[in-house]
Amino acid sequence: MWYIDVGTQIIFAMILEISGPHIIPGLTFIYVQVSRLLDRGCTSNKRKSKMLLQQEYEDLYTGPEFHLDARLAQIVAFTWVTFMYSSGLPILFLITAGNFFIIYWVDKWLLLRFYKTPKNYDQICIMFTLNEMKISFVFHFMIGAIVYSNEKILSKKGVGSSLLVPTDYDPETDNSSIFSI
Repeated sequence: MWYIDVGTQIIFAMILEISGPHIIPGLTFIYVQVSRLLDRGCTSNKRKSKMLLQQEYEDLYTGPEFHLDARLAQIVAFTWVTFMYSSGLPILFLITAGNFFIIYWVDKWLLLRFYKTPKNYDQICIMFTLNEMKISFVFHFMIGAIVYSNEKILSKKGVGSSLLVPTDYDPETDNSSIFSI
């Protein structure tokens, strides 16, 4: 019953989390593009502007700052949830691969076309992220041992087996055939 009650909600939350981090940057991108279009008088001439001061012009045509630490925190959280529950819900690996694929391409596109040039980060953020991911492997093995040692999950007499095959079913004495008329 855990899979029906909790497992489906975890999978649903992970699927929603794929698009969640990209909504605010997407809306910001649209807002800035519309503001720039209105500043140019609805023309595509990028040299035309209604801004009088250089600072106002730079504020409008320079994108927002990319926050690497927030993106790394989202990646670590997604990885932790995946490794905590993937022993019982292996579909999370596929969802996580899709999420990381989308994060890569969205961030790459926004970094090249929208955000200002990011500041130079040192290796401290990356090393902290990698250490957190290493700890998630330990929890993956502990939770996996608990899941795989549960007799109700991987046995013929588990809760789910009665849903598929009746307990009094004997294939040797069954004379019915799916091809009989």
